[in-house]
Amino acid sequence: MAQYRYVSAEVCKVQDGKQNAGKEFLRAQIKNVKALYEPAQTFMCFQEDIVEALKQYIDVSHGGKAQQATAIPAEFNITGCWCDYIPATPFYKRHLSNHQAVPPSAQNPKGRPEIKAGEFVRDNDGWGNPIVYKALRVFCQYYVDDDGSKVWIRGCSPEEAGQQAFAAYCVGITENLQPQTVEQPEVITYMQAPSTQPQPQPAPQVQQPVQQPAQLQFVQQPNPAQSGGQFAGAPF
Repeated sequence: MAQYRYVSAEVCKVQDGKQNAGKEFLRAQIKNVKALYEPAQTFMCFQEDIVEALKQYIDVSHGGKAQQATAIPAEFNITGCWCDYIPATPFYKRHLSNHQAVPPSAQNPKGRPEIKAGEFVRDNDGWGNPIVYKALRVFCQYYVDDDGSKVWIRGCSPEEAGQQAFAAYCVGITENLQPQTVEQPEVITYMQAPSTQPQPQPAPQVQQPVQQPAQLQFVQQPNPAQSGGQFAGAPF
């Protein structure tokens, strides 16, 4: 069983355009009381009664009602564990708060740009492309029943907590499932591999005799004056 105490907390609102836009929720840093060397973790709570109850310990500049922030009592310590929620599609995550720019230094020559709430989480210290996530780590609260069994608090099971967190600060990436038409490139064969099958031989060409032009023959006809008859075979 892991128990966490509040280190810091602020009251935020769900961004416009998201499910439950304008709804208040608690964003806090919590630390494992039994593992001091474990880094603090980000915890979010969407239960209206808990958010309202903790406002008296959170200063006005962070969404609370107190003039000065005070420590949140141990009675509000959280019992739970971290679980991975896997949505149906890859997604981007949005920043839930503003972050000041980090000037360049020897350790970080490029520094980090100013980050505003609602902007996508990017790689390369905020200078690169939005990071694509496939799993969302959420904190799921539970209690231990009298028989020693672990029981999820209503609304805090891995599925429910994951859906709430996804709706609050994640954007699903719609994959293009339409079939794409790919044009086949024209293939020009310059050399064909030799085949083992015998290639058909071309038929021999037969040379046609060249016809010589007909020669005119002159036939001397008999002189009618000598024969005393008419022209034999001559047209009129």
